[in-house]
Amino acid sequence: KVDSFIVVYRDTLGFSAMHLCSAEKKSKRKAWDIKGQLEDAKEELAKKTEATRKNEGVLENILQRLQALESEKQVIVQEKQTLSTDVNRFQQDLDAVRSEKLKIETNFREKMNEFERRERQNNLEREDLQQQLRVCQKSRDELDLECRQLRREKILFADRNDELEKELKATRSLLETTEIKLQNQLKICANQSNELMVGEEERRKLLNVVQELKGNIRVFCRVRPLLKKEIVEGGSNEHMQMPGKAGKSLSITNVSTCYLSKLHSFIHSDGQKVVPFSFDRVFGDSSTQEEVFADVAQLVQSALDGYNVCIFAYGQTGAGKTYTMEGTNSEHELGIIPRSVKLIFKKCEELNKFGWVYKLSVQHVEIYREVLQDLLQTESGVKLDIRTTKASKKNSVWVNGLTEHEVTNYNMVQALLRQANQKRATAATNANDRSSRSHSVFMLKIVATNELTGEEHDSVLNLIDLAGSERVAESGSCGTRLKEAQKINGSLSELSNVISALANKDSHVPFRNSKLTFLLMDSLGGNSKTLMLVNVNPTKKAANETINTLRFATTVNKCNIGTAQKVVKFQ
Repeated sequence: KVDSFIVVYRDTLGFSAMHLCSAEKKSKRKAWDIKGQLEDAKEELAKKTEATRKNEGVLENILQRLQALESEKQVIVQEKQTLSTDVNRFQQDLDAVRSEKLKIETNFREKMNEFERRERQNNLEREDLQQQLRVCQKSRDELDLECRQLRREKILFADRNDELEKELKATRSLLETTEIKLQNQLKICANQSNELMVGEEERRKLLNVVQELKGNIRVFCRVRPLLKKEIVEGGSNEHMQMPGKAGKSLSITNVSTCYLSKLHSFIHSDGQKVVPFSFDRVFGDSSTQEEVFADVAQLVQSALDGYNVCIFAYGQTGAGKTYTMEGTNSEHELGIIPRSVKLIFKKCEELNKFGWVYKLSVQHVEIYREVLQDLLQTESGVKLDIRTTKASKKNSVWVNGLTEHEVTNYNMVQALLRQANQKRATAATNANDRSSRSHSVFMLKIVATNELTGEEHDSVLNLIDLAGSERVAESGSCGTRLKEAQKINGSLSELSNVISALANKDSHVPFRNSKLTFLLMDSLGGNSKTLMLVNVNPTKKAANETINTLRFATTVNKCNIGTAQKVVKFQ
């Protein structure tokens, strides 16, 4: 209906337009015909007014029809909304029905699946039960067979039991006899253990007596072999001889007259001049590290017995002091320090059965240009100084600020020795490719307690590698090396002065004139068993320095410092 009214309205407007167009097609009046033009205008206005009245009537009809259509439209919209609401309700009901149907179908499928699963499970359980039944039947048959066998064995065991009871009675009788014998053996072992303890104590006393008879300051001399480059240069050791079979003598021939004037010498029939020396032990150039330590081992043993022990190597630069004291990494070429530590740990383990418990600790210090340096200290700048304490009627020398490391096995000591060697001052000179430029003092402290006797004692094993004496002209030292050589020679000169004062029994012994002699005050002053290892260069060009060294060693060998004391405490 709306569309039809729009078409009528469109046609009405078209008619009016056509009428207006036909009016315009009249001939145009002249410009001077004003009256005619006015009549035409009035006629045209009348026509337009008529057309407007007609259009307004048409429009009123259209508006009335549009209002009627709008009312019908609202009714239709309401009906449509009502129908849509009904459709939505019906759709919701349909969705609810479909959802309920889906739930019913899902529950049905789940119940069917559950039923099928239970049916399969029941089938499997039935098969397992059937299998178990077959196994039980088989086991029952086997148990029946075993039961019959056990009945037969029971009869046999009853017979065997009678035999075992008879054997048990015989064994009990034998056991009683054995227990009586064992008690007798335990008594014998206890007696033997007491005898061993008495024997160990007697051994210590005898060892101490032997050491005292040999002298508290003993001197060993060791001649190192010629080096390859010395042999190539034509060097020889023919001017050195070790006469006799005792291994205690060393003589030097064809030395300069300036030394012969100071030393007692002999003239051979062929005119050769000979300077003889004798010491507690002389080791030739073919002696091994093991042979040298064999004569040192008893002195090291004294450290475990409660005596302070000092072993130091003396000699000119390049004479083999460091090799004698430290050796190399080869097992056959270990020096006195590692061998002493190994022996200490071995003896500690052996003496444990006698009730001895040992606590060992290590300190390592060097004296470089009269300054003490801790070779086991990781921090720098720690100042060390030597102090003395009077305890138990004897002077005790110790280094304030020096670190102390407790050790329980040889490997720990070996690691500390490697650490110390990396820090020790060494340099090359004309006399030695790797010359020690400081005095090295390795100290092993031993604290021993006996849980059986309540005895306690402590001691120190000092193992010292002295820097080598050298002539500045021969070593080519200059600058820092020259200052080092001057300090080394100065401290060794003070050591000579101390030995001379002890030999002359002077009232004052200048221990404090150098750090070296101050640190060795206990060792040289009578509270220690001391061994000096004199190392000798075998070349002929070093003969003058060798005689100086041997002359000093002779003075030391004649020195009497008294008897070492052992301080024993009881718990």
